[in-house]
Amino acid sequence: MPHEECFRKRTDCKMTYNKIMTTKNRITLLHTDILKDPHIYDLYYGQMPEDRQKKIDRFRFDKDKRLSLGAGILLKLALDQAGISLTRPNGTGTADDTDAGYSQRKIVELSFSEQGKPFIKDRDDLYFNLSHSGQLAACVLSDRPVGIDIEGRQTFKESLIRRVFAQEDLALAKRAEREKELSLDKICTLLWTVKESVMKYFGKGLSMDPAGIRVVSAEKKNGSVWDWKIAGYEDIYVRSWPIKRPGINPLPPESRLPEDYQLSICSEYRDFDAEPEWIAFGE
Repeated sequence: MPHEECFRKRTDCKMTYNKIMTTKNRITLLHTDILKDPHIYDLYYGQMPEDRQKKIDRFRFDKDKRLSLGAGILLKLALDQAGISLTRPNGTGTADDTDAGYSQRKIVELSFSEQGKPFIKDRDDLYFNLSHSGQLAACVLSDRPVGIDIEGRQTFKESLIRRVFAQEDLALAKRAEREKELSLDKICTLLWTVKESVMKYFGKGLSMDPAGIRVVSAEKKNGSVWDWKIAGYEDIYVRSWPIKRPGINPLPPESRLPEDYQLSICSEYRDFDAEPEWIAFGE
């Protein structure tokens, strides 16, 4: 079945993902260039709740619209898996009422903290966080509060480095650069995602001083995965992964990732029971 036709017949073609719900942290990724196809874009835009549609519409550029929609798709899939939904058939948004299990889902609402962090209203057993950068959207779902950040490699000028990184961070960055594990820009990007995931865990964003979030220990795991501890926060943990290629097929050659991305999750779990998982469109 041709790719375009596949998405016109949504009962014949589903997004594929692991259907086993985790009680720890479930991390999913989407390469949003797939949404350049207008049929796919319109299909999933129609399934978004009204507030997500309005957020998408506020963006001026198509790339930003796709990123926002991609984040909404990941959240929808994560909540579908948990047996809940933010939309009603033919109500707010156009939920996928071809899904026989839809009527079994509980309808929930999003609310927002004073600092603007979204959460699921009246649920203290299910938390999520969203992030996007470049071409990628990311989502984490957990049964405890959680924060996520994804970033493509950034260029860090010396003035910016001094403003957002503590001395401990700089020592770690310089050591990694000397040992040729990572370039200075890459390690700074990585450390920024660590800090941003902590800020998003607390739901405070840049109202927290990034330089005040001090990395005190780092342990390299398998490959290029890192575990971090943050000074003054004994009950939270951060893990980081490099994101180098999409697991989505098909994508045009120009959609291949031109650079490495870094992804960090701040969680109350010391151990992560899953790796980041690509969400794939397929038959």
